[in-house]
Amino acid sequence: MNAVLLTGGWAHPSDATFEPLVDLLTEAGFDITMTEAVEALPPLLAEGADLLVINACRFRMLDDRYNDDQRAEWAVESTPMVRAAIVEHLAAGRPLLGLHAASICFDDWPEWGELLGGSWQWDRSGHGPVAPFDVAPRPDHPVADGIEPFSVEDECYRHLAVADDAAVLLTAEEDGETHVLGWTRTDGDVRVAYSALGHDQRSLEEPAHQRLLQHLLAWLTGEGPA
Repeated sequence: MNAVLLTGGWAHPSDATFEPLVDLLTEAGFDITMTEAVEALPPLLAEGADLLVINACRFRMLDDRYNDDQRAEWAVESTPMVRAAIVEHLAAGRPLLGLHAASICFDDWPEWGELLGGSWQWDRSGHGPVAPFDVAPRPDHPVADGIEPFSVEDECYRHLAVADDAAVLLTAEEDGETHVLGWTRTDGDVRVAYSALGHDQRSLEEPAHQRLLQHLLAWLTGEGPA
């Protein structure tokens, strides 16, 4: 099996996540093609990738918190070719795994949140600094079978917009609120999964988090429970 991995971007260098992600994908039986270039997705997906993994932070950076120099280096718009390539990948029944800042990506493409099952809301979403917090898998979700609540050192995303057809997988409690941190969605034969965890190695090398990702990869490829 072949996996295309889009990584890197603003505040999320690829070397912070590359090794543990590649190890997980390799153990799951994937040969990996990695790119930090959004524009490289169309030719790579056209080769018939069995899995698309978005573990990147690529967006337009329109918020006032970013300056012109940062935008010049990191800001990205999604071209019609990139959008079509992702849509065609899913239409062919091939799965998508979004990790961490994937929910922030492609902020000029409203349908991205629908495809992923949810998205970052610039007027509401946020996160604090990297710190330990507890993650609770939903016991009624088949992907969570055998995975107990665990602690992870990560960014706890808050107030993500979750699509109505997404099946909530992960939650966390912060400041008296319950925040959704992961989900799966199906559309016919298409399987999509997202986890807001995975800012860097501290999270991705946590054994319980690795087990969760192994379960997600098995579900995406049809080898785990439906």
